[in-house]
Amino acid sequence: STMALSGLLGYNSAGKAMGLAGYMPKQELTMEQIPRILNSYLNDRWNPCYPYFQKPNDKEYQIIANFYRFITNEMWVAIKKNIEKFGNGKGVVISGGSTLSLEVNSKIHEITGDVVFGPPTDDSGQALGAAMFAYYHHNKKWAKINTPSLNSLQDPLPEIGPQDTHDIAKLISSNKVVGLLRQKSEAGPRALGFRSILALPLEENLKRVSQKIKKREFYRPLAPVVTERQFKDLFDGPMGEYMQYRCHCTNKAKENTPAIVHKDNTARPQVVFENKDPWLHSLLVEIGKITGYECLINTSLNAKDKPICNTYEDAKKAVLEAGKAST
Repeated sequence: STMALSGLLGYNSAGKAMGLAGYMPKQELTMEQIPRILNSYLNDRWNPCYPYFQKPNDKEYQIIANFYRFITNEMWVAIKKNIEKFGNGKGVVISGGSTLSLEVNSKIHEITGDVVFGPPTDDSGQALGAAMFAYYHHNKKWAKINTPSLNSLQDPLPEIGPQDTHDIAKLISSNKVVGLLRQKSEAGPRALGFRSILALPLEENLKRVSQKIKKREFYRPLAPVVTERQFKDLFDGPMGEYMQYRCHCTNKAKENTPAIVHKDNTARPQVVFENKDPWLHSLLVEIGKITGYECLINTSLNAKDKPICNTYEDAKKAVLEAGKAST
């Protein structure tokens, strides 16, 4: 299934397909569409750099969305059976690439209420997941996991930008798009407020940030970052620190934070707890004092097809390129 999606959409297809499935109308996968998917699978297997659909049209986008929903539903059927058979009321550890399936993650939370995530959302997380599973059986409790960090950022440089959360909130609230680098780098295909692009969740910023600055596809959503205390005002679903759940958006979210509401009325929120990240929590509180909502757009600080920025030099180059693209 991964190869087929890669052939249909190119590399990094999981996030693209998930966004597309939430953008296109809900339809069942039909028998007539399967040959297109099989052709894509064979083409990608033998010529992995050549996507089957070079420039998808609306019909082809619909096939991809239908296929993604079909795969997700089949995954859930198998996972649910295993939880019912082997879970016996226990929690579930999720790691590896499967953590990107937000719909499945949310369903697992619904029936278990106890889900532990390994932050690396790729195949490297499988080893971590196995270690967590062994730890649980040996100690009868789950180990504590923090987001794994890479290299540390050099000392803060006030001359590059404001350091105080109040000043940064004023900058963002004037509808500036801000690149944020602080502390240690992150692992995983998303930002958690250490290497992030932040902006107000206004409708105009959906295209501005996603398509002009990040140069992403039109059907891909932007994720929100929100405080724990305002989560329920804007979202209905489980609270996740790693953007690992798909939540439904409330009417307040649609009215006040429209840029983070996807076409299917869902979002992938990162919830910030004061005791776990007091600095980012403080920034969101300051934003709330000005706008009324402790919520921002949060996407990774990098240019299209480039790694996340890890130095001020990387960020400066990315910001300059983004500025040219958005003017």
